[in-house]
Amino acid sequence: MTEMSSEKQGIKLFRGRDAPGLLESGTMRRPEFDADDRAALAADGPRSPHLVTGTHDAVVYRGEGADGVEVLEFRSCTSFGMKIPGGQLERLRRAGQVADEHGDDWAERRAQIAG
Repeated sequence: MTEMSSEKQGIKLFRGRDAPGLLESGTMRRPEFDADDRAALAADGPRSPHLVTGTHDAVVYRGEGADGVEVLEFRSCTSFGMKIPGGQLERLRRAGQVADEHGDDWAERRAQIAG
């Protein structure tokens, strides 16, 4: 469990490595893909292990009010989900190719950021 570094008026503040990610914190639900795309992607086989290597998300504060933050992206709710519309197969496949091409560099940069 993540330790909060301070709490003030119902807002929990997280610092550095203690900040949970969007999925870990419950702020974001796993994306929901269109059923046909989901089936086609499943038929493609395993996804690139590097698809999320190039990302870093951290919830730096969390409150019971309607404000939230991801890096500097302010939201008007404390939790959300994503529905991926159909017709995204080629984009998703290309994302896997790019992740494979750059995954090692992303992992190195992520290690530098995370310490």
